[in-house]
Amino acid sequence: FIKKHPDEADIVAARIKFFEAKTNYHMLDYKFEKTKVVDILEDYNFAHLHNATTFIKTEVAKNHKFDVRLKYCEDAPYINEMVLEKRKFGVVREAIYNYRKRLDASSAVQNKAISEEWYTNTIEYSYKHMMNVSMNKYNKVIPYIQYVIMYDLQWRLKEVMNKNLSPEIKEQYMKNVKDLLVKIEDYIICEQRSIFTEHKIYCLSLKYGRDITQELYYKKGNLYFNNLLVYRIKNNKTILKIEMINIEKDNLVIEGLLNAIIPIKDFEILLNINKEKKEPIELKEAPKSFDTKTTYTMGDQKIIHHYTFKVKIPLKDLKKNDRKRFKQKIKYMGILKNIKPDSFKHFFKKIILNIDIDLYLFVRR
Repeated sequence: FIKKHPDEADIVAARIKFFEAKTNYHMLDYKFEKTKVVDILEDYNFAHLHNATTFIKTEVAKNHKFDVRLKYCEDAPYINEMVLEKRKFGVVREAIYNYRKRLDASSAVQNKAISEEWYTNTIEYSYKHMMNVSMNKYNKVIPYIQYVIMYDLQWRLKEVMNKNLSPEIKEQYMKNVKDLLVKIEDYIICEQRSIFTEHKIYCLSLKYGRDITQELYYKKGNLYFNNLLVYRIKNNKTILKIEMINIEKDNLVIEGLLNAIIPIKDFEILLNINKEKKEPIELKEAPKSFDTKTTYTMGDQKIIHHYTFKVKIPLKDLKKNDRKRFKQKIKYMGILKNIKPDSFKHFFKKIILNIDIDLYLFVRR
């Protein structure tokens, strides 16, 4: 590849395939759809951060050095200094680098969130350095560098901050992250492929210094902010979950969980039975046991709100008929979707009914 493109690419990247704890390809593998020369001004989302998977021309490598102050993310500034110089790099689909993800999670990368250097030096000498190199070369932080930094920030979004850090370091850390986000365009944040919508909303809120959930608006089954798509409601499978269906005395009882990115005061759930009447469903804040590792983000900020509900439907309101006519639908902000019948196998064994139940979620504002 280098011989075919002697003047276009000083560095060439190979794919990453994991083994041991994971056996899939790296989440940036999409940039290896085909072997080619990448122009970072066009393919700004083709982030490259790994030195071990990279072949570098000797005469170019000699002009750059690793920053010895960095324990984490030391590859990114080293490689991207060269990428910014040439504006191009190569990707070779056929070349594969086997990367061990340790089962015992003992590698430096897998333990970075407990290290103080990850909260201080990495931001200063890696992220900010790449922004400065871009400014010196192009008089701006180009989208490619924005994407590289935003991509790497995702690991911070998915980790709760080390509780042993001093209050001063925590405060400075959050300020530094906000300073980075201010220099990253909204569309770069929204285009990230490997973070939840809740993380994107959190980043935008942190960037602007206010809760942007109050500024989201609905259009054709999606939520938007500043004309940017933030949330695909119609593709979301985890908004409202039915956890249990049972018969208690003369009632059909449905219990479930609602996972919300917008405050509870802005929406309500209504139950529609046999298209005749709609009844409000009471939502209760779920106990802390419902929280998962994705419930919180850095700074211990809660970004996903869990609510439980329990509905009792008198059996006399339901029509007896063939089980095959059982329908369960969820409607969220105008988007109606079916739940797979497999969810209710345990229910079918107990009762045969024709039930047409729609759960509607309305945004009040």
